[in-house]
Amino acid sequence: MAVISSNFRPLDGNEICDRILQRTVKIQGQRGSSLVNIINLIRSLGVTENDVDAVSSNLPGSMAYDVVFTEPDKLTSFLASMKSDETVFQKLRYKFESYGSQVVHIRVHWLPIFIGNKILEDFFSQFGKVLKIELEKLTVQDFVTFSGVRIVTVEMSQQSKNKIPHVVNFECGNKALLTMRGRPPLCLRCMQLGHVGRDCPGKVIRPTVSLSVGKQASEVAKPVEDTGSVSTWTDVVRKGKKAKKAPETQDAAPATSPPVDQTPSPVTSEWPVVETKEMEVSEGTSKRKLETEEEFTPMPRNRVVSGVEQVESGGIDMSDMLSQDSIYDGMLATQSPHRM
Repeated sequence: MAVISSNFRPLDGNEICDRILQRTVKIQGQRGSSLVNIINLIRSLGVTENDVDAVSSNLPGSMAYDVVFTEPDKLTSFLASMKSDETVFQKLRYKFESYGSQVVHIRVHWLPIFIGNKILEDFFSQFGKVLKIELEKLTVQDFVTFSGVRIVTVEMSQQSKNKIPHVVNFECGNKALLTMRGRPPLCLRCMQLGHVGRDCPGKVIRPTVSLSVGKQASEVAKPVEDTGSVSTWTDVVRKGKKAKKAPETQDAAPATSPPVDQTPSPVTSEWPVVETKEMEVSEGTSKRKLETEEEFTPMPRNRVVSGVEQVESGGIDMSDMLSQDSIYDGMLATQSPHRM
């Protein structure tokens, strides 16, 4: 099986050839630059093929190129002839940096804006000479302000530049992200070099979950014109209900159906719907039921009769029968001296 990649020890200062390093200048280009553009650039600046030993490119995508002069003095003369360390050629901007002693711009992210620059000066002093620290300017249309990103300018060698980390962890728990042009980016998802988070190969794509079972969401929430409901399931259940009519009587009032709830019913699984409905009662029946409930008493009801009731002709007057007065009068009649 073929071996695709292998790991080996880092490239430290012992692997660097100082004789070539002192004659090399780094040209940092922009997107769209190429090795051919670099050659045309140095030719436009007065450099001939007799002044250069080699022209090479760095890591893919870095847009960085190395130009090795034949002698250190030619490199010094070339840098001295330039008015600035940057130039524009064919609408692309290029920046020149010397490997012997170069000026590096480091952008510091995530650091709270109320933290002073003293902590950054102490940290970057171990890599070189700190020239200045300033805030990055932020422009949004006509609104101009400063962002929380610090730009630290340090003069250092290439060896020191390679030792600058991507993330600084402070003992208090804060972190700071360090970015520089020309080196591979750090993925904040897998913490690997060479890509950013949106292009991370380990990114998990979560599948979408449907809100309904067996039906599309547009069908479930489809409005119904007849009932005004927003659920087709509610409309089907309502159409399946048949209200029973009460028997028609003389004193029966017209049956009125309860108001229909216009609130959209939630989408549920299709289980049988059981409807509970009260028995319809006529007005007369309800009135008699109310009177019976009001007159109810646990004792037997004995009607009190006042006065003497009239008896029809040929009948017997039973009003005084079995009363205490009638019995007493009968006993006196038997003992009366005037008894016939």
